[in-house]
Amino acid sequence: MRSNGTTLTFRSRVDWWLAALIFGALGHTAWRVGTAAWRRPTPDLVVAAGVTALVLALAIWIFAGTAYDVEAETLVVRSGPLRARLPIASIRRISRSSTLLAGPALSLRRLEVDHGKYDTAIVSPHDQAGFIAALVERNPTIEILP
Repeated sequence: MRSNGTTLTFRSRVDWWLAALIFGALGHTAWRVGTAAWRRPTPDLVVAAGVTALVLALAIWIFAGTAYDVEAETLVVRSGPLRARLPIASIRRISRSSTLLAGPALSLRRLEVDHGKYDTAIVSPHDQAGFIAALVERNPTIEILP
């Protein structure tokens, strides 16, 4: 957790096996496409190498930039180029989860943050207790489920 005045930043927990799986597959693909394009630079292989490099850069950005900012009135969920702003007053419930639903969570030790009428955000802060405490401090009506 990092504090910047009234904003608390919680980094995402990262499961080592998930990072190894994603970067292993992307690294292998980048190596194969890159060496093929280097040996015989046809337009198709050059484009494939460029696309692979962009996907690898996006994965690095997501892994390095997934975090959750608890501001005075807003929870900002960041994952690479994506941002979501959730009013803390709209958060109804937080529960532990290991759902496989897609979300800005790099670990299977996740929290489901129910907000609004039917919306759910899936997050995986490294410091779950601190994250929950920071939200409850700003909105004491949040229900915490096991």
